[in-house]
Amino acid sequence: VTSGFKCKTMCAGLPAAFLEPLCSISLMEDSELRQLVLEILHNIIDRHDNRAKLRGIR
Repeated sequence: VTSGFKCKTMCAGLPAAFLEPLCSISLMEDSELRQLVLEILHNIIDRHDNRAKLRGIR
């Protein structure tokens, strides 16, 4: 989805109206919801598909 997206600033590409609800969900106790939020953010930010390369790093 984001491979063709070009944005000059993070704020233009990920406005507060989008990020604030995600960040508030990431603070909930439900670990499945937190994991989902992290996956959403990772997929948006990782436009070069580095997930496989980073999977083993902890």
